[in-house]
Amino acid sequence: MESDYKILVTLFFIFGQAPCIYLCHLARLSSLDASWISFCSFNSKHFSKLFVELASSCSCCHEGSFKIKILVKGEIMKNSKGLKSVIFNTVEDNKVLLIRLVVGLVFLTEGIQKYLFPDLLGTGRFAKIGFADPAFWAYFTATFEIICGTLILLGLLTRLASIPLLIVMATAFVTTKWPMFISKGFWVSAHEYRTDFAMTLLLLFLISSGGGGWSVDSGISK
Repeated sequence: MESDYKILVTLFFIFGQAPCIYLCHLARLSSLDASWISFCSFNSKHFSKLFVELASSCSCCHEGSFKIKILVKGEIMKNSKGLKSVIFNTVEDNKVLLIRLVVGLVFLTEGIQKYLFPDLLGTGRFAKIGFADPAFWAYFTATFEIICGTLILLGLLTRLASIPLLIVMATAFVTTKWPMFISKGFWVSAHEYRTDFAMTLLLLFLISSGGGGWSVDSGISK
């Protein structure tokens, strides 16, 4: 029965008042004195208010044999805490700072150099690789490297900042290192891939562990 109520509440949000009326009659026919309806929503406070207002306009909701009670269950607070935990939660290991310094400085300086030396490391390099719009992709990548590298150095939004950089590493592997492996073999590609390989593993570590004890994330999560 409880699962039926949850389905009906879902239908209510989609189709309007009719499922509410049906729910009331269903409860009356089942001889229920009270029905507890719980639902989850990212904006559950708004929807609960809407449900109460529309349900109160239904005459059968006012009959003494049936009462509707809506349990919001603190969904807003729970969702907020869950999201905060995913983004800011981190291991309390101060040594993670060393990892952040390596990753942050490497990407920050690489991003800056794409602006300083566009022919060598920016637009010219992306054109050589074969990008259709090398200027756009060079500066697009450089901007992400600068912003995300800075965030990682600060230990702010460490997990989120690591994801775009991981995408940069994956793109670099597909567009440069894999073709090199095919054309020149393992040892040449392994030599050229050594820095990218290290950065990829360190980014995965930061996504898994967070910014560490000496980070802004740690202060926010407490």
